[in-house]
Amino acid sequence: MEKIKTAIAGTGMISHMFGEAALQSGLYDLTAVLSRRKETGEAFASEFGIKNIFTDMDTFLENGDFSVLYLALPNTMHFRYAAQAIRAGKHVIIEKPAFMSLQEGKELFDLADACGVLVFEAARHMHDQNFAILKDTVDQMGEITGAVMRYVKYSARYDKVLRGEQTNIFDPAYGGGALNDLGIYLVYAAVALWGKPKDAHYYPRIIRTGVDGSGIAILEYDNFSAALMPGKTMNTHLGCEFYSDQYLLEVDSVAPISKMTLTERVTGRIRELAKPIPDNFLCEEIAALAGMIQNRENATVQEKYIRLRQLSLDVHEVMEKLRDSST
Repeated sequence: MEKIKTAIAGTGMISHMFGEAALQSGLYDLTAVLSRRKETGEAFASEFGIKNIFTDMDTFLENGDFSVLYLALPNTMHFRYAAQAIRAGKHVIIEKPAFMSLQEGKELFDLADACGVLVFEAARHMHDQNFAILKDTVDQMGEITGAVMRYVKYSARYDKVLRGEQTNIFDPAYGGGALNDLGIYLVYAAVALWGKPKDAHYYPRIIRTGVDGSGIAILEYDNFSAALMPGKTMNTHLGCEFYSDQYLLEVDSVAPISKMTLTERVTGRIRELAKPIPDNFLCEEIAALAGMIQNRENATVQEKYIRLRQLSLDVHEVMEKLRDSST
């Protein structure tokens, strides 16, 4: 099958990972890059063998030779740039969080339908083999009695904040903060496992810039509560735990999962469930999205796309509730 002509908007770390995974897959042809600074765009293009470099979105969409756009600009820029690309007839893969509100999500998906293109939120773990194993295992554990999920990772850019500087991921003007950046992975995991909670509250630790450097979210389900702990101003050696009367399930992370241990309470039997993962943890997502784009007329693919789209909207409904609860 012919490679998918793909452009990348943004030249940060995640765009580099996307570019590497796209080339490794052999499914994508990287044809153009959009960067706010020409020098950064040139360096990125040189690394990935990209011929066309743009610094203006209108020119990029008009003259760039691509059918798919990977959008990894600051969070608050996603909606406007995605809408432009959709109107230009491009499929769009938007780095999470794809939107800053549930309403933005509904508008983008409706616009994509009207323009006959696909829009994906890049929630990479939803396409991982090990997350599928996690979901199957949780479903077989019996009645869940509780869960704690952590995504805590010290950001080197927090050092700039401590020096009194400003940086996008800790800037409220760009939709920064721990919940938006890391917490969304945890919310995706919870909603994929159990659906939307009955209630949701977020207790943030607000740092100097006005965003949450860390926090704790509590999701209330019928018979248990799940605690979600995102953090960008600290580190932890602890991962995630899922509890039932019969089992303890431990995973090192939800995105990606490299270790997954199931312990049976009565016998003490321990099973390691995780499969080996690729060095670049976008590889499984990259392949899955390429398959959906290339086979979008297939009825099974269309059903999967509808499920993913609804999951994204459900996640952002919960995210909105969490943000509102903390104000």
